Amino acid sequence: MYDIEEERYNIYWKKAKEFYQIMKFAEDKELWIGAGLLGIHCAISLCDALTTFYLGARSRSEKHQDVVVLLKKIKVKNIDEKIRHVLSILSVKNLVEYEAREFKESDSRKIIIQVERLYVWVSQLLPIRED
Repeated sequence: MYDIEEERYNIYWKKAKEFYQIMKFAEDKELWIGAGLLGIHCAISLCDALTTFYLGARSRSEKHQDVVVLLKKIKVKNIDEKIRHVLSILSVKNLVEYEAREFKESDSRKIIIQVERLYVWVSQLLPIRED
């Protein structure tokens, strides 16, 4: 973890928004591996935006699951439920990127649904700026 300026949350929000939009495009084109991976990256950027805004810090750990330590410090409604969503999304990152196992439509759709919920929730917690 390292400290950063709170205002930088918007940079991570913009990344999350772009990952989200391209995830939805990939879903429409039935590009399931791409949609899944973009969803995972969207979730990571959403976590960075949230922790940057509320704590002025983000996780630098190579293990993305370590972001939970920071998320638990944020005192907002439904945080425990959302942490479970984040962990579920992140748990398939290696499968999508590296394992020699097919990543199916059903796998991708599970991620997409969780990312959509996370995206809406984070968007309600942040003062979104479009600049």
